[in-house]
Amino acid sequence: MNVLARWALAACMAVLPAPAAAQEFPVKPVRLVVPAPPGGPLDVAGRILARDLQDRWGHAVIVDNKAGATLGPEFLARSSPDGYTLMLISSTPLVTFPHLQKAPYDVLKAFVGVTQTVALTYAFLVHPSTGITSLQQLISEARKTPGRLNFATGGVGAGQHLYLELFKLAAEVELTHVPYKGAGPALQGLLTGEVHGTVDVVSAAIPTVKAGKAYAVMVTGAKPLAQLPDAVPFDTLYPGVGIPT
Repeated sequence: MNVLARWALAACMAVLPAPAAAQEFPVKPVRLVVPAPPGGPLDVAGRILARDLQDRWGHAVIVDNKAGATLGPEFLARSSPDGYTLMLISSTPLVTFPHLQKAPYDVLKAFVGVTQTVALTYAFLVHPSTGITSLQQLISEARKTPGRLNFATGGVGAGQHLYLELFKLAAEVELTHVPYKGAGPALQGLLTGEVHGTVDVVSAAIPTVKAGKAYAVMVTGAKPLAQLPDAVPFDTLYPGVGIPT
């Protein structure tokens, strides 16, 4: 399986008293916190999940976008531990952010994981104006002019950022990282030509490439994707370097 990010559904950790535990759940609307702006892959997955849960439960599941590395998790940590506030989040920021700066919550104490919902493959995309259509061209250009080419991601410490840094180390190239506030804005930055490239989930990459708005030069994982035949699998070039699945 080609996987970089694992999205997990988390709830505020709590031990419900016996009478509450015996009650039917839910009996009122449920809030689903999505720590990303609207339009990105996490937001799309959240809305699909919310719709499915609403159909199953018969009560509204309200998607609440709280973009930012800590805003969503902090909101969940401060919410009432009654099961009516959930959060859909990539496991990456929960793991990396506490190592980058002090977080206003303790991941191990504040949250409990409910389930893994989505597994993702990422694609490296470049803007047509760069003239780059293959991975070898990208590596060659990056080595000729170190730091000139810039790549957008959904933010510092995000899964896209980690794979970008892994690629830079493995290929021995220098690319300038441009962090955006979410994957959606990062992709928009590529489409408008603000950046030379980005790393995004294949579900967003495929229509972008088919529309001729970008070239996919690499995908994460060990196997090629039929939908992006020109994209080289990361693990075939740099075995053992990628994030294990």
